[in-house]
Amino acid sequence: MRRAFLDHPFVAAAQEAITAIKAGEPVERLESLTLDFKEEAGRRDKQGAHQPGKARNDPAARALAEEACCLANSEGGVLVVGVADERIGVDALIGTELDDEWLRERIWECSEPRLAVEIQPIYDGDVRLLLILVQRGYRLHRSGRRYKHRVG
Repeated sequence: MRRAFLDHPFVAAAQEAITAIKAGEPVERLESLTLDFKEEAGRRDKQGAHQPGKARNDPAARALAEEACCLANSEGGVLVVGVADERIGVDALIGTELDDEWLRERIWECSEPRLAVEIQPIYDGDVRLLLILVQRGYRLHRSGRRYKHRVG
């Protein structure tokens, strides 16, 4: 990973939160105005079980573009993809197979005005997570029809 990416305060906070999750801290207690954990949309079957991921998952990309715009319209922050918020400890780290370059491009394409994000995969053992760094926007961004922002 690039040093500047790792040194960003939002990224450092995300990495500390991942460590806290592994130690048993509930995911929802660690989310904040600048930190959000997401599982990849479309990976659950009808019974709620997680299915294997794909490198390209357009419903997930659209959902993540909406979340990235929401962060950009607030203070900016980090989306951590590959975390199930209803699980505790290492079981919460379910991972993702999304291709980071493809996802970065899809977030760009799905946002208005275009939103550039930085994405880096990180590994916890054999579990691959994605860190999506979103800078605070200079203008309001949207994905879909509505402008959203984070509150509290």
